[in-house]
Amino acid sequence: MNGQEVENFCRRMKLTPSPYITAALKTDAELSAEGLNLLFAYYNVNQPQLLNHIKVETLLIYGTFKDVNDKEKKRTEQAVTTVNTYKAPIKTIAVEGGHYVLWEDDFPWSDVRQFLTAGITKEE
Repeated sequence: MNGQEVENFCRRMKLTPSPYITAALKTDAELSAEGLNLLFAYYNVNQPQLLNHIKVETLLIYGTFKDVNDKEKKRTEQAVTTVNTYKAPIKTIAVEGGHYVLWEDDFPWSDVRQFLTAGITKEE
């Protein structure tokens, strides 16, 4: 992937180009039999049913797809509405962007930190 392709990708996904994104896009992922089996298993799992049975506190950060993909935006809104009806302990946080929310400038790192450290007290 050349520099222009990286720029086009970032523009399409509404991301700010960075060396991290460039390196991630230029690095080929290794595919093994185990990895392929995992992908097929994940593809065939009923994700809504799986989420409805979660027993541990879970933080679900998702991209809204606003100004990225209208069809995916509507699907995501419907899915999040469904997840929010579950009795499972799932906290949802929206981030404007698409699939690559981790690379968004406004990724909610403070919410992740708060979620991970909730209930932990410092010993004095």
